[in-house]
Amino acid sequence: MIVLYTKSLLISDDWVEIGRTEVVKDNLNPHFQKPFVVEYVFEEEQKLKFIVADVNGDVKPSEKESLGFIETTLAKIVCTRGQIFKKNLIHPYRQQQGSIKIVSEEVIDEQTKLTFHFEAKNLEKKDFFGKSDPFYQISRIQEDQSYTLVHRSEPIMKTLSPIWPQLDINLGVVCGSDVNRKLLVEVYDWNKSGAHELIGSFETTFKKLTAKIGGEFELSNEKNEKSKKILKAGQSEELPKICGIFIVKKFQSLKMPSFLDYVNDGMQLNFTVAIDFTSSNGDPLKEDSLHYCNPYKANDYQQAIMSIGSILEDYDSDKTFPVYGFGAQIQGELSHCFPLTRAEGESTEGMEGLLKAYNYFMRDVNLSEPTHYAPLINSIATKASNDLQKTGVGIFYSVLLIITDGEVNDMEQTIKEIINASTLPFAIIIIGVGKADFSKMIFLDSDNKTLATKDGKKRAARDIVQFVPFRDYIGVRSHKLAKAVLAEIPDQIIEYMTTHGVFPKGKKPKESESVMSLIDQCEETKELTLLDMLEEEKDKDDIEDRVSSVLNNFSFSNTESEDKKINSNDDTSDENRKSTSKVPRLSTGTRSFKGF
Repeated sequence: MIVLYTKSLLISDDWVEIGRTEVVKDNLNPHFQKPFVVEYVFEEEQKLKFIVADVNGDVKPSEKESLGFIETTLAKIVCTRGQIFKKNLIHPYRQQQGSIKIVSEEVIDEQTKLTFHFEAKNLEKKDFFGKSDPFYQISRIQEDQSYTLVHRSEPIMKTLSPIWPQLDINLGVVCGSDVNRKLLVEVYDWNKSGAHELIGSFETTFKKLTAKIGGEFELSNEKNEKSKKILKAGQSEELPKICGIFIVKKFQSLKMPSFLDYVNDGMQLNFTVAIDFTSSNGDPLKEDSLHYCNPYKANDYQQAIMSIGSILEDYDSDKTFPVYGFGAQIQGELSHCFPLTRAEGESTEGMEGLLKAYNYFMRDVNLSEPTHYAPLINSIATKASNDLQKTGVGIFYSVLLIITDGEVNDMEQTIKEIINASTLPFAIIIIGVGKADFSKMIFLDSDNKTLATKDGKKRAARDIVQFVPFRDYIGVRSHKLAKAVLAEIPDQIIEYMTTHGVFPKGKKPKESESVMSLIDQCEETKELTLLDMLEEEKDKDDIEDRVSSVLNNFSFSNTESEDKKINSNDDTSDENRKSTSKVPRLSTGTRSFKGF
């Protein structure tokens, strides 16, 4: 796993975590699928630290688990020729620490959504006693001929003619605006050990891949001894034996509406706040308690309420929020969901109302245990379900914001409630206060894989949980916290609404928007990228003026090795990526760098 930290001296001298990749198991040369998205501020020196860690679970990497790290700046990564940054890892106690490769590219066209249905037939059998368990992966070919993973599917068990689930992915992830960008499609036989075996592959371009519905592509494997070369009739050249056929069964491109399109169309965001009053927070009468009320200094919960309440005010139309507590003794009985206001259904007004309700409740509170999230989530999700039946899809989207110390004693039931709520217009944001181990909260966030029950029989329809450790944002500019708290909500709303066929007025994608019209748009007049300008060695002042108007955001994904061989048992999940050598004119939308 790779964890990325940033530090801006204009804000704080502390390293703040930006994100982490998925965990790639049992692999010394991993390719990471999840990208990092970093806001680019031209006038600031933005320091970055990449830590490569060997972890057994989603926990904060310790020094003992670290395999090495590098420190650099965003500008150095972006301005590296070819936008491929390579550096040896540093470790204070090890000589052989390995290296890291980071590819950066401009983020382009987040709103064009591609839908693929892929199948295969006549795949070569790899398992001696049974059929193969095939999965496919798509990679972009970089300028240095290395490979950047775009998407890896789930395996389909015991079949030689797999029909994979629908793939929804952004245009920029696949090829940016360059429809002639080379792609590598590979089909593997999945193995539990992580030693996945290549069945076959082919190279193509986005333009060729989408040129014809039902298009078929031959899979070959020159390294496979079973696929010996055969002599083509009437010619002297030898061709690899065909190992199967890869089929593009269906393809569609749609220009998706934005989050603001839904807000401007009247969609309401309904926030509910819940506060943890369990005994794991410590005795409120003692100074080391997270709930200790010091008349001269706000405690962790008060700081979180003041910071987050002011954020929510900007996004809730009436600026009032229902506020609940969980884990305290109410009239002598343990309650896992109770209102902090005088009556059920009563709301507080803004940040001041939230803080007032909390302070009033703390006058006479009896913390208890255990810590259960499931009753709280069930209660708020049930209300969202009832409202949905009354209004229909598209009128509102509910957000439950939980402020907690991170302890949870009903993990399995909590997972089940989250899975049940994943079909509703509903999201959960967990704010972790204090210095506890938040590994359970990170697990619930499940950015790298879909949340599922322990037996795997029930799986979430989508990811609806976002976790933010408040300690990483104490003393940081408020907009940084707001961005972290609300980062995933816009995409969640767009995904939910479009999946249910709900679009803002005048924003419904037209079915006539074919692949050819998409390709025509992508092949319109191009404008030079930052790299082009640097290579032309134009005047520095002119470059800076143009760069500051072109660049807004940068997206990263990283690989620890140039070896593209797959030998891992990592989770197969969809992650967003970008790639391009040229970008459309600025009039077509906001631009940013992306890379792999």
